[in-house]
Amino acid sequence: MRLGQLVVDVTPARVSRDFRLLLICRTVVLLGAGFIAVAAPVQVYRLTESSLQVGLISLTLGMTMLLGFIAGGVLADRMDRRKLILISSVTVVLAFTAFAVNAAVPSAHELLFIYLIVIVGAGVEGIGQTALAAVTPALVAPEHLAAGSGLIVVTSQLGLIAGPALGGVIIAGAGLPGAYAAAAAAVLISTVLLATLPALPPGAADATDDTEVEAEREGWFVSIAEGFRFVRHDKLIRAVLIIDLCATGFGVPQTLFPQLVAEVFHGGPEMIGLLAAAPAVGALLASVSSGWTSRVRRSGRALIISVLLMGAAYVGFGLSPHLVPAMIFLAIIGGVDSVSEILRRALLMRHTPDHLQGRVNSLWLAQASTSYSLGSTTSGFAAGLFGPAVAIVGAGALCISGVAALASTSPELRDATLTVDEDTVDPAVSVAAVSGSTEKDPGAEVSLG
Repeated sequence: MRLGQLVVDVTPARVSRDFRLLLICRTVVLLGAGFIAVAAPVQVYRLTESSLQVGLISLTLGMTMLLGFIAGGVLADRMDRRKLILISSVTVVLAFTAFAVNAAVPSAHELLFIYLIVIVGAGVEGIGQTALAAVTPALVAPEHLAAGSGLIVVTSQLGLIAGPALGGVIIAGAGLPGAYAAAAAAVLISTVLLATLPALPPGAADATDDTEVEAEREGWFVSIAEGFRFVRHDKLIRAVLIIDLCATGFGVPQTLFPQLVAEVFHGGPEMIGLLAAAPAVGALLASVSSGWTSRVRRSGRALIISVLLMGAAYVGFGLSPHLVPAMIFLAIIGGVDSVSEILRRALLMRHTPDHLQGRVNSLWLAQASTSYSLGSTTSGFAAGLFGPAVAIVGAGALCISGVAALASTSPELRDATLTVDEDTVDPAVSVAAVSGSTEKDPGAEVSLG
């Protein structure tokens, strides 16, 4: 394979104006999310001096967002996905503004208000995230799904690199209210841009029976059950969700960063920002050289290897006594996680019909969010008992064990591929690729076995 084929493929963004707009909005939103990723743990830790409390906030966010994901999955397969995205964006702007006001006006109920804002904002944000994930296959041709996933990761990391680093600087200068206000402004800009997208209704069901018609008639529970049945019977989709669970549930939660900085590295908010930004740096480097993911013949094996490497890097991070090696391991974690995210996202989009994109993506987002939240709470509890280093090493070991067990029992995942032949493109997945190029990029495939 030529060196030029390693560079991320920009074809999806070049041929689709709407996909370009989606990438820009994701970058801006994640810039604001980076501010929140630093500000919220700092605020809660300052109020409570407890990593467990920081983890409980994360758990509350995850559980509330779970309900939003489930509701969003049904709604995204029934109504205009653009409308759902805009409703969510406006609500998040209001939630971030409420965060700023709460931080600026000290009160005896400051922690309680944080919980209330999280509950309200996270639920609606979950709906919007599901709709946002569901529209991607509608804007990208099937043969460019891996390239589109790579571009999503690249632009996301641009926001995540600047977000946490700038968040720490803003907190040190303007305080927590300034960081929250900046996050609200970023999401507001994204909302204005997203309003220019055309209507994005879900695709029609391609089933030959009356299953989907019945689901529409009988209501939400039947519709949700249809998504669960698809995941349960499709062995590849099920395996992708399980390996995602290993990556997120046993991963290092950022909720431990305040305790690590205070007890191990002895720094301030700026150092928390550097730790939070380090994985994004590695992810950016990996994603800009992710052109090979569109051509790799054994996509499933590449996914397995990347998550195994991520678990090993977690262990190295937990054993690091100084900031520099810790940041190096975090960069490695971000790099291999970036590759795994590209492959996970593309495999889900490639093998899910459009009329089920909302529900399957809602299950993916729901399990990722809840597993991360539960992992944060568990790690916070373990860090309180044994210290953050032991908690992180344990998480890495569990990640490696889980992936090894899955790889040995799932031939569907080991043999999964993203390479597409023009004669075998799944029309259920490609029906809405209205703006993408259908021209296949030439180039040799990469084999992992």
